[in-house]
Amino acid sequence: MKTFVLAAFAVFLAASAAQGRDVRLPDSGYPAFTLTIPDDWATQAVSGGGQITFPPNHTTVVTTEFDTYSGAIDDFAASIIKAVGADPPVRVADATVSGFKGVIYQSSMTNGAGVRGNMRMTVVQIDSQHYAVYASIEADGVSAADAAAAANVISSVGIVTKAQ
Repeated sequence: MKTFVLAAFAVFLAASAAQGRDVRLPDSGYPAFTLTIPDDWATQAVSGGGQITFPPNHTTVVTTEFDTYSGAIDDFAASIIKAVGADPPVRVADATVSGFKGVIYQSSMTNGAGVRGNMRMTVVQIDSQHYAVYASIEADGVSAADAAAAANVISSVGIVTKAQ
């Protein structure tokens, strides 16, 4: 998970509002994320089993991944935030995604090239040992249109499991 978030943060170095298309990540199997992304955004699998979704200008990135962890949700989130070198969360709020309870963490981070970004990470507990993690990372100075596109992607996230 830690390598995955770092890789995703690097992608936004290199969004425009568009119609949108529904995607399922991964394409098959369970659990999976469902989300709507602008037509001109790309998706890419990354090491560790996660997926990243990003616009052509790479000013923002949305990450999705399922992970296993046997501890508390706050401990798991703290380990991710620490591993990617992000600042301590500035705001924590409760979240519900597809009926699953979770927590939203807001933070900031600087990547290896010195680009500062804002991160909004949601960690959702699926069962006692499985978590869904998705985040948006936006470069400082991202345009209002690109920020809105990323927010729309995040607000569209759903989780499907075999049990549903």
